[in-house]
Amino acid sequence: HGMVLLHHCHCHGRSAPLSPLSTPLMKLDESEMNRFVHRILRASTASSVTSSAPSRQNTSSVEQLVNQVKNAKLLYFGEFHSEPRIVSLQTDLVKGWAKCLGVPSVVRPKRLHLIMEHFSVDMQELLDRFQGLQKDDDEAFDELLRSYKDDYGTEGHDLKPYRDLLQFCRHTTTSNNIISNEGGYCEVLLHGGFIPRDHAARLNKECPDDESKRLFFEEMSNQRGYLPKEGDAMYNALFAKQSDSSYNLRGSRQHRLLIQSLISGADLYSPTDTDGEGDDDVSVNDETPMSRLYQAQLLKDHTMGYRIASLMLDHATNEQHCDDRYLIIAGFGHIKHCLGVPDCVNGYLRQEALGHSDEYRRAVALDLLVNVSRPPIDTQQSGKLGGVGSTSIGCQMLYEAYLELIEALQATNDDEEGADRIKHQKIKGIYLQNPTLLDEYILKSDEVSGPFLRFADGIAGFENPCADYLFIYDEDDENIISDSDLIESHVHSTNDEGLKCPFHNQNDSTVNKDAKNETLEAYEQVGKTAGLKGNSARARAIMSMLGYTADDFDYLGDDVYNFQGVANPHNVAKIKSGETVLDIGSGLGIDSFL
Repeated sequence: HGMVLLHHCHCHGRSAPLSPLSTPLMKLDESEMNRFVHRILRASTASSVTSSAPSRQNTSSVEQLVNQVKNAKLLYFGEFHSEPRIVSLQTDLVKGWAKCLGVPSVVRPKRLHLIMEHFSVDMQELLDRFQGLQKDDDEAFDELLRSYKDDYGTEGHDLKPYRDLLQFCRHTTTSNNIISNEGGYCEVLLHGGFIPRDHAARLNKECPDDESKRLFFEEMSNQRGYLPKEGDAMYNALFAKQSDSSYNLRGSRQHRLLIQSLISGADLYSPTDTDGEGDDDVSVNDETPMSRLYQAQLLKDHTMGYRIASLMLDHATNEQHCDDRYLIIAGFGHIKHCLGVPDCVNGYLRQEALGHSDEYRRAVALDLLVNVSRPPIDTQQSGKLGGVGSTSIGCQMLYEAYLELIEALQATNDDEEGADRIKHQKIKGIYLQNPTLLDEYILKSDEVSGPFLRFADGIAGFENPCADYLFIYDEDDENIISDSDLIESHVHSTNDEGLKCPFHNQNDSTVNKDAKNETLEAYEQVGKTAGLKGNSARARAIMSMLGYTADDFDYLGDDVYNFQGVANPHNVAKIKSGETVLDIGSGLGIDSFL
């Protein structure tokens, strides 16, 4: 997600927790967040933002999150695109933040700017028109979808899951104010954030040398305005200074390793005895496919970084809007470990502070840079730029976060439906009755502990966690929390002994070891007999049921003795002559020969 092939930059660490809350908690209305298993974990404390079990009465984790980030100047949200559960959190977060900012101020009104990857910079007119439409919700959103696809058609995101979020933003604008005065929300303005995808593809495929890159970047800067122009102070943050003729975008070794790992699945978090400087070619001045792909990724990051920095500077130099706040929604890969977009934002602010011709503009840029290079703090004083600090939120599926747990549940019953039912009951049980224990098990998983807690240990040596907050959510559409689940959990919560983890076994280390040994032994036995001929009649019978023909068997010759499988990819793929095929998990490899 959030990569070319498809989603902070802080100077500070994350060792100290945020200051205690000093204002009453903001309460949210009923939302979809109450209907699925989720946790919001915080890197600085290695715990959830709330330890209480979910209920209709308790303050939710989303409300706690809003109250911990509401004082921020800048918030990055790294998502997996169009996932309804993530959009539920985003919608509640925007509503909660807009309500906090909507409190009347004796100084100046506050605005919240929502900058989204889903819309290119060219689509700003579309977003402005949508926010100003004097039409009912269905008609306005349908018109947005139609124009997004037919008039532009470059980005291709599924916007339907974002309907409520986008409609809420439309309702808060001064030109179409339906709920601002009534609900006490501030104005929420929508912005396109990315360069159109076709331009990123051009850089990847059509710019093989410095001259073609020079012409490309002149077009992007001078004609289209996606990037700073040569001669502007921010231009000095655009390219890597490797040579006078280089037109390679500025990146970093850590960032490139991150992008490579998102493609290859390489482990960047396991402890290593080396500093990694010699591992993996991370030069930004080669012409390998990976380098071109990385440059295309950087083009998106630089475009959004330049867009954000420019908006913040323009608003900060306007006395009426210097208290504005900013929420960035992009694929997680664009903000992970404070790299990508956050790094570009800070780079452009830094160069503006160093080199702009106007002294006041330089001072404002420096104030912004210092502001967003620290964590948010709880204060009743907004400061001259409004809001203090920046923070980030990332996402992780529960299945990925605790794969061992899910596999154990699926193995509890040979009947698939029965196993799913038991899995649902146990996940909801621990979530509703002992969520702190669920947090503990999630934080033990490699998928979370590596990027979230042990981020500095591996070959990349990241300076920051993957995000300051991590949203863990159950992606199972059938595992919905009902009112009866909440009532039952309340009854169980009166048990003084508390709930022990339903997946925990006192001898779990032995069980896991035995299971691994048993699996290893089984595969070794298969390997020992792999060279022996099997039963060709049985193979023909089974594979015929999957759609393989007598001609296929004749072509295979002696290989038919060991022909086995679970499906026939040829019936689905409809491969044509001249096409390239990658066969993953090929077994004997027979399908490749066919």
